[in-house]
Formats: sequence, structure tokens, C-alpha cells
Amino acid sequence: MDESNKDAPGDARGSSRHCGHCNKLFQIVHKGHICCSQECTKARQASMRQTSSSPANGAANKSNKRKKGISSPDKVDANDMKKSKADSDSVFTFISEHPLAVIDSLSKPDLISRFCNALTLLENQLSDISDLEFKISRLNDSHVSDLESKVVSLSDELEDKKDQIKCLKDEAVQMKVSFADHVLSLKQTCSSGLAGLPPSGPSVSGLSYASVARNNLSGSVLVAKCADTSAPPLNVQAVEKLLDTPNSGLIPSHVRLKNNRVFVTLDNELAVAKAAAILNNKPEFHSHFETASKLTVSYPVVALFVNVSDLDNLKKELEHRNSILRGQIQSVKVIFTKPQTTEGHVKIFLKSRAARDDILALRRASVFGTYYRIVPVDLNREVRRCFKCQRYGHIQRDCKAEFVACGKCAERHRTNECSSVVLKCVNCGGPHQTGHTSCIEQIKAVDRYRALLERNA
Repeated sequence: MDESNKDAPGDARGSSRHCGHCNKLFQIVHKGHICCSQECTKARQASMRQTSSSPANGAANKSNKRKKGISSPDKVDANDMKKSKADSDSVFTFISEHPLAVIDSLSKPDLISRFCNALTLLENQLSDISDLEFKISRLNDSHVSDLESKVVSLSDELEDKKDQIKCLKDEAVQMKVSFADHVLSLKQTCSSGLAGLPPSGPSVSGLSYASVARNNLSGSVLVAKCADTSAPPLNVQAVEKLLDTPNSGLIPSHVRLKNNRVFVTLDNELAVAKAAAILNNKPEFHSHFETASKLTVSYPVVALFVNVSDLDNLKKELEHRNSILRGQIQSVKVIFTKPQTTEGHVKIFLKSRAARDDILALRRASVFGTYYRIVPVDLNREVRRCFKCQRYGHIQRDCKAEFVACGKCAERHRTNECSSVVLKCVNCGGPHQTGHTSCIEQIKAVDRYRALLERNA
């Protein structure tokens, strides 16, 4: 406020005050009424503009512009912040000085002048906003590119670490095998009365630790499927009677009946072949069981998004194009087909654990010159669960439960007939569908299946 208005009375309507331009005493009509007439108001505004455009102020503005040009583009200038705040204050002053009821009393030039100032302020603010958006976008782009480069670098380091860990594990296995072979050789040398001689490696007459550890233990198991439900229960004594053990010399070490199949463990593959020939010629066995044969253990992997229109041709191409898989594929099975295409996922059953580990380490296989991803099987999908009673260890065909159970709400109806929105697990009672990966019973079943695979491997 001017010095002439320092002692002016308050801005109450009807009170008197001195004009801000000519210092004439006049009566206040509205709040913020400074000048006595429109002419004084225009003259006062003209004098204020002349003051702001004086040489001293111009030099200060140029200095501020030079300082602003020197500042970093990534930092917001404090002077710009102050200027924006001052402009905002001027707009608020204009609104408070001229309420809606008094704007009609202003002259046309005064309104045009004030609205032009408001438009100039808005243009300046829009320009500031666009500048800030540009700076923020520059910062975001640089940060995103830095993060992406760091993620790629960390991924490469992780792959290198995985390769190093695999190499270390292989070296550890080789060291264990060599140590065990050395101990066995030393023990055999001592038992033969040559304890004073240094060991010279594994004995030719005896089996080494490596040959025993790498031997396929499932090769000594005979399996036969029950032909009907009236098949008599078999135990070791009953199998010995069928095999005529005193004359054949075949001694079963274990007999187990599971999922309508009988499993007989014998000494070696030759014993299994001989036992299968004897049992398949026994009428009392063949009348209740299907053909007995050696239990074949496969090592599955999954190939993603291959052409599944001709599986026989796919099997031949996999063995022909990939040296790791030559002579190692037992069969190929489709587990997923992409709708309206010939692409899908196939499960490849391999004959040895070494072939499976090698192709998983390579993580890809060539088919007609194109590489496709090879991934391990998902044990959560492989574990055996009955879709009738929702229990583990058997399938619906072999289920003996009296009632069906819903895999969604645990009630006594089929899962495809369920309309409930409340989830409940049949096995653990938790608030999720049966077979969910977080279910404690599902986790136990997967662990049991994994242990079985490792034991058969």
C-alpha cells in the first residue's frame, strides 16, 4: 500500500480513505477500493507499469535470465517458483478485490486489462508445466534405461553363477565317486591278503561304486496289471510258488500291490526277463493278471510350442537333429494344443537320466532348424490325484470311495457341477481349491513324488 494510505481507515464499506493516485478523500464502495475514479485507477496502473519497466528492473531481469540460463535443466529455478507464486497471488488479489457482484460495475477497459493479465499468467503457467513435464520425462527415461541395463547385467551374472554351480556339483560328484572307488579297491585288496600293496584302482572282478550308483535300480522290477478285481493277493511266498524258486533259483526280495498292479523286485534284469517268461506261461497267473514285463522308467522333459501335427515325425526329427537325444527317446505325448493352430507342448520321455539332465542344461532342442525351449516337468501337474474323491495316490478309474467330492467347495457333487463362490480344499480344509500349489497336502504329495523319481533314477 502507498504511503498516503498508511493512515487510511479500514476497508469497511461506507468508510472514507485517500485515493491511491491523487490522494483525494473518497467514500469506499466495496472492499479493496483504492482509487476514487476509473481515471485514477488507470493512471495508477500506468505508473506501476513504468516503474516495473525501469532500466534498473530491466538489468535485474536480464541478470536473472543469465542466471537462469546457467542453471541445470534438471533443477527447478527458485526464481521461477517465486514468480509463479507472485502471479498466483496477483490472481487471488484480483478475485478478492472484485467479487462477482462488483465485476459488473467495472469499466470495459479495466476488465480487458485484468483479463489479459490473467491470460498471460495462465500461458506462463502452462509453459512452466510443459517444461516440468519435459524434465520429468527425461529423468524417467534415463532412470528406466539404467534399471533395464542393471537387470540385464544381473540376469547374465545369475546365469554365470548357475553354470558355475552346476560345474562345481559335477566336480563334487566325480570326487565322491573316485573316493568311493578308491575305498572299495583298498578294501578288496586288504581282504585278499595284499594289504601291503598300494591300491591300483577299482577291482576288475568287483563292481565299483560308480557302476552301482549309476545303475538303473528300476531295471530289476517286474510289473503286471490285474486283469480283474478277483485277482488273489500276492505276497513273497505266493510269488515264489509261482516262480518255482527251488528249481528256477529266482528269489523275489519284495512284492507290492498298488493301483491294480503287482510289482515284484528281483536281483537283476536277467532275473526279471526269466521271471516274466515263467509267469506268462502259468495259467493260474495269466488268468488273473495281464502280461508281466520289466518296469520301464522314463525321464520326461517338456518342449514348448512345437508342431504337434505329426508326433512320429517329430520324434524322428528330435533324434536326428540333436545328438544328445539320439536313441534316447521312448515316446512323445501331447499335453497342450494352442486353439486353432498346430502348435503345442509335448512331453518327451527319455530313456536315461543323463540324457534328461543334458537336454535340460542345454535348455533347447532343434526341430527342422528352429530352436524350441526345453523345460522340466511341473510336478504339481504330474502328481497323481483322483478327480472323484480328490485324494492322492490313485486315479478316478481305481477309486473305491463311495461319494464324489467337489474340488472347488469340498461338497458331495462333481467339480464341473459346482456353482459355489466359497473355496474349500477337500484334503486340508483351507480356503482354496483342492490341488492348489500352496496346499500343505499338495506340497507333501509333490515331495513324495519327487523322492520317488530320485529313488528310481
